[in-house]
Amino acid sequence: MITRLQTDLFCPLLDSEYIQMPTPLPRTADTDLEPPDLDEVQIIARGLASATSGDAGLTELQESVLGALTKAMTGFEVDVANCEPITATDFAEALARRDERFRTRLVQMMELGHMILPEPSIEVANRVIDFARELGVDNDCIHTARQVAEGSRQLVAADFDRTRYLADLDLSGFTPLRTADDKLWAWTNTADGVDLAQRWRNLGELPDRTLGRSVHDFYLARGFRFPGEPGSA
Repeated sequence: MITRLQTDLFCPLLDSEYIQMPTPLPRTADTDLEPPDLDEVQIIARGLASATSGDAGLTELQESVLGALTKAMTGFEVDVANCEPITATDFAEALARRDERFRTRLVQMMELGHMILPEPSIEVANRVIDFARELGVDNDCIHTARQVAEGSRQLVAADFDRTRYLADLDLSGFTPLRTADDKLWAWTNTADGVDLAQRWRNLGELPDRTLGRSVHDFYLARGFRFPGEPGSA
């Protein structure tokens, strides 16, 4: 069996760095087929949380689903929301004695954690791929999810470009932004309230081909949040 140390020693790059090889699968005689103990379950939970967390950490749904799956599959209850982060490399090395099927199931759980986010995330998709690569596991699902996440951004960008929302704006009546914080604030998410959101949802009750109904359907087709909803622009 080739160890990570051996691959690092014999695979130098031109810039004096080394090729990072995934943690190899164990030989049959070295494979651990026993159920994971509490220490290993805690490492698993750290990996699941680290791979699927967004900038604000795990969502409430992620906490519930990943926590329930971990308990159902291992018998141990772990607080996935407060796990110490772990790198993909350290995670794979901690599971070096686990076989491909065991590792594949973990990657599937990570991808599930990504798929239940409110909207696709390129950052999370890339991180799941990093963890899968270090584990020596590959499947179409993780790459398809990455394409979906990228496609959602490209679709919005294409809509803005096609309709020239920004190119044709008349800024003469706008108050100039004063600071870098103002510029950042202008593109952050906000939620104005349930009443405003409900007014937008009510546009869906208008007859077909009316302006209001068309705007409502446009938002749904593009996956936009209605103004007033959490995460709306």
